[in-house]
Amino acid sequence: MLNRAKIGARLLIGFGVLMIIIAGLSGLSVYSAGDARSRLVDISSVSAAAQQSGAAASQVLASASSLSQNSEAPKAQVDAFLREVRAA
Repeated sequence: MLNRAKIGARLLIGFGVLMIIIAGLSGLSVYSAGDARSRLVDISSVSAAAQQSGAAASQVLASASSLSQNSEAPKAQVDAFLREVRAA
């Protein structure tokens, strides 16, 4: 069929096929870009959650350290009281 067509018709068919391939590849790239964008949003959400978890862990560590320091004074007072009771 193409053997009998003139050169202009052959070129037209060739360019038409080429345009269909380009349109398909363009559609695929747009779809892939949208998928990559959603993955980037997911990654940034995980990063933000990790930063918040790190901040919360720092607060817990500070609170535990403060509690440990504050528990030393009552312990010393109890020990002193017990020494006085034993001595009496």
